[in-house]
Amino acid sequence: MGKLPRITNFVRKIVPPHNQQNECNNRSNLIPVRFIILLVVILSCAVDYITRVNINVAIVAMVKSHPHAHNISAGACPFEETITDVANNSSSFPSIIHDETHNVVNPNLTYDWSPRTQGIVLGSFWYSYMCMQVPSGRIAEELGGKWIVAVSLIGSAVINFITPLVTGSMFVLLTSRVVLGVLQGGIFPSCYAMLYKWMPQRERSLALAFMDVGATIGSVVAASFTGYLSEHGFAGGWPSAFYMSGLIASVTFVIWLAYTHSVPEEHPSITDTELRLIQQTRGTGKNPHGTVPTKIRGPPVPWRAIFTSPPVLAVIASRFSIGWTFFTILSKLPAYLNDVLHVTPTENGLLNASLYTASILSSVSAGFLSEKWIQAGYVSRTKCRKYFAAVANLGSAICLATVPSVGCNKTIVIALFIVANFCMGCCSGGDGPIPSEMTTNFPATVFAIANMVSCSSGFIAPYVIGMILESNSGDLRFLWSVVFYLSAALAVFGFMVFAAYGEASVQHWDKQQGMYELTAVPTEGSDDEYFVAAGEHVA
Repeated sequence: MGKLPRITNFVRKIVPPHNQQNECNNRSNLIPVRFIILLVVILSCAVDYITRVNINVAIVAMVKSHPHAHNISAGACPFEETITDVANNSSSFPSIIHDETHNVVNPNLTYDWSPRTQGIVLGSFWYSYMCMQVPSGRIAEELGGKWIVAVSLIGSAVINFITPLVTGSMFVLLTSRVVLGVLQGGIFPSCYAMLYKWMPQRERSLALAFMDVGATIGSVVAASFTGYLSEHGFAGGWPSAFYMSGLIASVTFVIWLAYTHSVPEEHPSITDTELRLIQQTRGTGKNPHGTVPTKIRGPPVPWRAIFTSPPVLAVIASRFSIGWTFFTILSKLPAYLNDVLHVTPTENGLLNASLYTASILSSVSAGFLSEKWIQAGYVSRTKCRKYFAAVANLGSAICLATVPSVGCNKTIVIALFIVANFCMGCCSGGDGPIPSEMTTNFPATVFAIANMVSCSSGFIAPYVIGMILESNSGDLRFLWSVVFYLSAALAVFGFMVFAAYGEASVQHWDKQQGMYELTAVPTEGSDDEYFVAAGEHVA
């Protein structure tokens, strides 16, 4: 770690700070520093997803097509048109490794992976990613999240650069995906902890929603350019998607080092006014009353109380169920579009991008509207979270359960998936912000626990779906209908648990006495007027 400060100094020489240190910190910044931090967090979450989900679209071009694995008579939709090669020999199955000019895009870069093997490749990332959630959350709460995210970004760049070189060995490929999971496991808990410390209470729900927006933007970008580069890119097609992802992550690493600090008290460009606003309206994680964080060690985590808390378990159930739906669409929808609806990789990427665009719109809207309704007194905080969770879970469940009944109507199928993604985005007003409302001392830890369980669906769902699709119990569309009904049932179950036990209020295990050291905070008056902050937790 001794070289890290030197790296930061080097980066600041290349990328000048957005605001040089003022002689006096009483000047106003054109843009509040906390909003710049939020923008960089959004960018980092987007790049996090670009470097992890590009393989979900690229795998369609990486895997050899099997014309007879599931033919039309076995339940796949009929082709709207056939592809004729240059010798005018007709084929009833469009090869996914042909571009518009019917030239093969490096057939040596395709692999004979079964659906189950593909599920293992797509799911291997999530094993280690899941395990890193809680440790990263605790480290970020105690020591800050800046360097956790920095290591994740540069490590993700390296893994993406080497991915095209290791796909020939399944063991090395899986190892690289596991390492990527270790590296990226700390991004979201660290960003959650940072935004909790940087954002005032009234801005926090929307700010946390923008983490999901960043992730969705990353999915849109990854789906769009990965699909295009798989057909038209350099280095044989799909490898170029990984090279471009690595380049984007490298640039983001430089930006992150230049512009971020773990807590506002460490930022050289923040004004006194903005610092007081943040300090007086937040729980710091070591002091729930909004005062300047002390240097003493934070309170011990009440692990048993957290893991046996019904509201925490309700959040876990909701996030796992919506996570299952999310990962079903994220990891397996490209295969469904290719195998059943027969769309090209470029179309596949664009269709996936449209899905995530819908999710962006709903994430922003839900985060903004939920906080406005709560502040206006239209609905209690807990009821508001449950209303938005109902839209997220039940809305997506209805859409997925309807897909099998519309058959091969491509337009309606795509519309249903778009609406499902729009509904899922509403979780930013539902169970998303609740960890920060349950506890002022362990928000990143509770978030990490829920996210850890949710992420387990990232490897369970692809593997289970792979086994379903490899079974011989029905035709292809029937097998996919089982996949969609299963996802819908889990979404309904998760909402029922959340509706019964969810609470958006500070829990008893967070209200431990005698663990805080109150410090003086400057008031809005003169610089030498102080008061000792005390009172109730910010709800």
